[in-house]
Amino acid sequence: MRVGFWFFALAILLALSLALNAFLLGAASARREAGPVVTDREAQMLAQAIRRMIPAEMRADFRSALRQDRRGLLADLQTWREARAATVAALHAEPLDRGAAEAGLAEMRRASVALQERLHAAALEAAEAAPPEVRRQIPAEGPRGALVRERVRRWLGGE
Repeated sequence: MRVGFWFFALAILLALSLALNAFLLGAASARREAGPVVTDREAQMLAQAIRRMIPAEMRADFRSALRQDRRGLLADLQTWREARAATVAALHAEPLDRGAAEAGLAEMRRASVALQERLHAAALEAAEAAPPEVRRQIPAEGPRGALVRERVRRWLGGE
């Protein structure tokens, strides 16, 4: 009788273990499919800013276009990071290395433009696949456009 009990208990534990493993594999697979296209936080923030402007019906195509260009996005982001680090090092130098800081800032601008071009291309690819009624849902201004304009105006001393 004791052997039967332990056999039954082990069979239950094995079944629970298999079920848990199947669940975890399924969850990991779903996360991989629906998870972030770019794992880097800064790149995610850039993509999310554009994603907020894109209607829900276009987001899958946008995400797909980003996935296709993931290596390029990450390379441009790495270039930007390296340029930022070089700029900060030049600004921290004693005496300040203006030439190196200017070169770093110029490289940051080039990398920023490259990133924007890639994100915009993905947004356009998604827009091409969307019907006109969905494209008409794209807002004329970003969610924080008026707030940013007002802050810049005040910062510059405008009335």
